[in-house]
Amino acid sequence: MTVEPSYVPRGSKLRWKSFLFIFIACCLIAYGGQWLLNQRQKKQVDTYGVCGLSNQKTRQLFENQIVDEAQLLSLGDYLYYGETLNLYHETYNRNGQDLFAGKTVILRNVCSGLDFVYMMEKNADGQIPLEDLDEGFYQVFIMQDLKEKQLVSHEKLHDSFYTVTRENTNKKIELIADQNLFDNPDEEPFLQKNYVFVQVSTQPQPEDWIDVMIDPGAMHQDNGYTDKGVHGNGLLAYEENYRIAVKLKDQLEKLGLKVELTRDLDEIVNSYGEDGRLDRAYSQHARYYINIEMKSATNVNLRGTDIVYSSFSSNRMASTVLKSIVENTSLTYAREATGSASGTSTGEDGTAYDGQKIIRESGGRILGAGTFSEASRQNQAFAAENRCGMQALTIQYLFLSNSEDVAAWQTELDRIAEATASGLAKAMRIPTGS
Repeated sequence: MTVEPSYVPRGSKLRWKSFLFIFIACCLIAYGGQWLLNQRQKKQVDTYGVCGLSNQKTRQLFENQIVDEAQLLSLGDYLYYGETLNLYHETYNRNGQDLFAGKTVILRNVCSGLDFVYMMEKNADGQIPLEDLDEGFYQVFIMQDLKEKQLVSHEKLHDSFYTVTRENTNKKIELIADQNLFDNPDEEPFLQKNYVFVQVSTQPQPEDWIDVMIDPGAMHQDNGYTDKGVHGNGLLAYEENYRIAVKLKDQLEKLGLKVELTRDLDEIVNSYGEDGRLDRAYSQHARYYINIEMKSATNVNLRGTDIVYSSFSSNRMASTVLKSIVENTSLTYAREATGSASGTSTGEDGTAYDGQKIIRESGGRILGAGTFSEASRQNQAFAAENRCGMQALTIQYLFLSNSEDVAAWQTELDRIAEATASGLAKAMRIPTGS
């Protein structure tokens, strides 16, 4: 029997190929649409959730929003000094009185429900100690007329800061005010205002950041000649400043801090200008600046240690470090007071500034760095508008003209470095393991 091959019209083959092409295209479109939806949902959860919650659950935390202007206060400015966050109602005025001064600030952690409450002092180190804060997401309230008023900003704000290294890590502090914070692209704002939030997470600071800059005084040409500092009893200030700086650096690094020096032993580095001592500290984002100096006097009976701090800050850090030095070494107090303010000088603009240049110029905008005089304006580019001021101390260890001071210095140098580091650790609340 003969079997004839079947005939399939050419048109049927084309219709089958067209159907297969359309089917594959539909599958690809469906897959692509689902992928885009998944990516959008993933972005929503990863980017706009707080406290480890999804975006939807995060929004539930903020369903009851304050919109009554009578229950709101506006943030006009903010600055950092050391590890202190300072909030202001108006643009910061170093010699003025802000509405927030003397009031109570409440940081409410929506993740844990805990409140962190602080008095808002006028001092540069007198508001919110950032190292205190637990991980979480905080609303910010100011007490006014015995009522909590939520802090808002007229402008959007995203700013990051890091605390110094404690137990091998840091806290990242994010100051946020963004009405669209929890929104997806092209979505109407969920938040009614630019409410101010503080987000705290634990993560290492950037590699180019340091915690403490130690500045061995002298060896500069700020006044047109090489200033090697004072001398006495066979000792030169610039060498002794460097000796203790190296030992102090070693002690602080043992506590886990990241520390640098402004100069090497014989290196000449000016205080002002590009690649000067202060520029080196600002460029590495130091939070603390420790300047080391020696004294000398024609009256050889004068002796003792003193620590100078900003006239616009408290004496808490200075007195803690000074107490540690005199209680653990043979060095004595230079005066009855535990530390001395740097005193103020009138700048070219007629306002009061710190009289001690290193303390003033390391303090960023909060201390008026880069604006005091023609010389200080060499720092203007990196300091005048810098929101992050370093909390600075000048440690005046001894009178090189006094034989008792010098004897203690030569026999107890290691102990002096240890006592200084211990005092700094206590003031900065660095865990020491003891």
